[in-house]
Amino acid sequence: MVEDSYFSERELGTPPRNKEKIDQGFRNGFRALIQARISDGSLAERFPLNCFDAPVPIGCDESAIKLAFEDVKLLVEII
Repeated sequence: MVEDSYFSERELGTPPRNKEKIDQGFRNGFRALIQARISDGSLAERFPLNCFDAPVPIGCDESAIKLAFEDVKLLVEII
């Protein structure tokens, strides 16, 4: 019979699956992911930066994304 658990989990029990705080490693990775999506324009549909002359999206509005994340306190600074 093959077990799907690690030795330490079998001996010590499984660790709790909920965390109260988000660690710095996750924050850095998430920040890098968001910055990459801003750079490639993936978030421009939801957070458009419109042209001053016409209502045509020309990029991604980083300040709108920052405001969206301030509510959940995940990202303090996008860049």
